[in-house]
Amino acid sequence: DSQEFRSLRDYHPGDPIRSIHWRSFAKLNKPIVKEYQDEYFTRYGLILDTFLNNKPEFIFEDAVSIAASFMTAQKEQDALLDLIFVGNNTYRFTSGRGLAGAENILEVLACVEPVYKSNIDQVEMMIQQCSSDCSAFLCILLDLDESRLKLIKALSILNIPTKFLLLRDLTSTDSAKAIQENDVHVIHHVNLQQELDALW
Repeated sequence: DSQEFRSLRDYHPGDPIRSIHWRSFAKLNKPIVKEYQDEYFTRYGLILDTFLNNKPEFIFEDAVSIAASFMTAQKEQDALLDLIFVGNNTYRFTSGRGLAGAENILEVLACVEPVYKSNIDQVEMMIQQCSSDCSAFLCILLDLDESRLKLIKALSILNIPTKFLLLRDLTSTDSAKAIQENDVHVIHHVNLQQELDALW
């Protein structure tokens, strides 16, 4: 939440001195204060899985493309979008509401590279740290192994609305039962655009 300027009004005893509007005070020769109102905004977390393991590289490129499409589709003026991923370090970039624009986040996404050593535990720790700030999460997964299922369960415990997207190619052998039980939306490489359109 934040405070936005609403109006000017006469000074009342007990008003903080920092709220005095000095220009109006000088003009009217009586104390005038600035009045504020509380404003609340929505904050979304976009989690990008970068652990490629033995998957083909085009799956990772699809994930980055989907993340970029969500970043550019964000039109809500009073919303923030956090891009969260782990590479050599943990990263959290925020766009919207007077912060970095979508073009800055796209530059970041252009530099993201896949990693070949599991970093899912670090992703989970990072989500725990920022969960109190976010109203909802979108999680783009490259696989559905035990570590990712653990991540899904950790997000479910937080009781924050979360949508999971799983990217697959023709050779993927993810468990249909695990996909169904965890409400994971599967996006196939060959039908990427059509399946994303159908999802929304």
